[in-house]
Amino acid sequence: MIYLRDDSVTHLIVHTSEKIIVHTVEDNLLSVEVGSSYKPDVLVLSHLKRSVVFTTKNVKFEENVDYLKS
Repeated sequence: MIYLRDDSVTHLIVHTSEKIIVHTVEDNLLSVEVGSSYKPDVLVLSHLKRSVVFTTKNVKFEENVDYLKS
C-alpha cells in the first residue's frame, strides 16, 4: 500500500505483476505508468475530489471514497 499526502506530486512506474493500492489522502497529483509486458493489479483510491490522477487503462480508479475514512 502507498499513501500520498501533503500536496505531493508523484509519478509511479509499475514494473511488477503484484497488487498495489494507492491512497491519495490530500491534494495530490499522481500519474501511474505500467510497463508494457506487465499486468499488475493497481487500484488508486482518491479520498478527495481535488486530487488529480492520470492513469493508463490497466489501472482501476475510484474517486471520492469517503466511506473508507470512518
